[in-house]
Amino acid sequence: MAHAIKAIREKLDDISKDKDTFHLEVVHSTEEDEALHSRETDSCPPTIVVGREDDKKNIIHLLLLLNSNSEVNNISFVPIVGMGGLGKTTLAQLVFDDDEVTAHFDIKAWVYVSQSFDVKAILGRMLRSIDRQNQAGPELDDLQAQLREKIQGKRFLFVLDDVWEERVVRWEILGKYLTVGAIGSKVLVTTRSSKSRTSTSIVESYHLKGLSEEESWNLLLTKALPRKIPQNPYVEEVGREILRKYGGVPLAVNTIAGMLMSSKNPEIDWPSFLHKGLSEEENPTISALKLSFSHLPSHMKHCFAYCKLYQKGYEFHVKSLVQCWVAQGYIESEIKGLDCFIMLWWRSFFQEVEMDELGNMLTCKMHDLMHDLADSVAGDKIIRSLSSTALINIPSKTRHLAIYEDDDNDAGEEADAAVADELENASKVRTLVCHKPLSKQEFEIVICKFIRLRVLIVFEDRSDASTLLHFVGKLKHLRYLVIHCHGMCKRKTCVALIETKYL
Repeated sequence: MAHAIKAIREKLDDISKDKDTFHLEVVHSTEEDEALHSRETDSCPPTIVVGREDDKKNIIHLLLLLNSNSEVNNISFVPIVGMGGLGKTTLAQLVFDDDEVTAHFDIKAWVYVSQSFDVKAILGRMLRSIDRQNQAGPELDDLQAQLREKIQGKRFLFVLDDVWEERVVRWEILGKYLTVGAIGSKVLVTTRSSKSRTSTSIVESYHLKGLSEEESWNLLLTKALPRKIPQNPYVEEVGREILRKYGGVPLAVNTIAGMLMSSKNPEIDWPSFLHKGLSEEENPTISALKLSFSHLPSHMKHCFAYCKLYQKGYEFHVKSLVQCWVAQGYIESEIKGLDCFIMLWWRSFFQEVEMDELGNMLTCKMHDLMHDLADSVAGDKIIRSLSSTALINIPSKTRHLAIYEDDDNDAGEEADAAVADELENASKVRTLVCHKPLSKQEFEIVICKFIRLRVLIVFEDRSDASTLLHFVGKLKHLRYLVIHCHGMCKRKTCVALIETKYL
């Protein structure tokens, strides 16, 4: 026993020497945790918007214009143009929810588009946004006929959020389905590209600018120091110098504020932040996001990176996301998982959080730049495949895998075989989210090879879900299971498996 204790002491001495050799700092997280938890008494972070009052008025003015020479076939487009993180979506939401705008238009609909400008998918989302109960068929003729019926002779406002499409012909195809609306109908578009020309029916492109230094400072104070203004002029000087590095980008300012709000001693902590970790070669906004990520506790880094599994624009169900974190062992319990979610929300890693009347968090989204950051930090350990045919050479170190339905619906057995071959080599996977029905061969591989699987979410178009559940029982490490079958979700099994982890 004495020899063992001596060996342990020698090992600790070596670790201590290495700390000095590599100039490592001892970081105590207790103060940060206390500071963050002190803000939980406010229940949920408020939606803070600073410096966009004039922009909102200008956009509303463009939307309410009725007699415009640029209106063609009763409809006109109003693009909000600006770089990522400027708050284009936030501004569009403020306008969309404005009482004057609501009273002016007969119909309003919000559609998230992103990089895939699929006209058929956009029409379907428009219909579902107008009528949640809509059951339009998958064919383009059915979709356009039902949409025309809904908007015929009515003045509508459609918001197309986060559009990347620059080809005029694609816009003209979409526009021809909307011409039956009343005069004054508008389509508000948020885009990063000034080349997104929506044919000749543009009223005017609105180029969104960054916040002024004073607006950025007010936003930082509102979030980082909500109950006090720094008395020390040096702290204000350092704070303003930090903000100058990020060009008035609200997402960057919010992210920085989320990191600085945990500081109990701004006189020491803020100057340290100013001189640490900024890359002059990178986009300043990306630098701010990376620096904020680097300051997260280890478990929060894992939770954030896990979100790479989902596509841009995905609406997360907060409870399900937290349960997946728990199943992976990142967090001990759902209560602590919700704490972690709130911390990440405060730091702007999540946004657009929807709550019920009791204040329970239901859904949320992630900014595209944050999603890009998750892609970057997760690396090959988390793979999101957008089609079966793109699923090639899964690295052996991959631990979490998401497979989406192939755009080519006729890929058939060849695609299934390709997926099966790749799944054969991914035996160390701990998460499988499969948005395409699994073939019998694929499912057998999951059961036989994926012995470390902790989270399994599958979408099945077959009716024998009970047989599927029988085989799932062989996955001894499984902690979270969801099987979607013809719109039905077997969530009782999921909850039971989660609860066994807590026993």
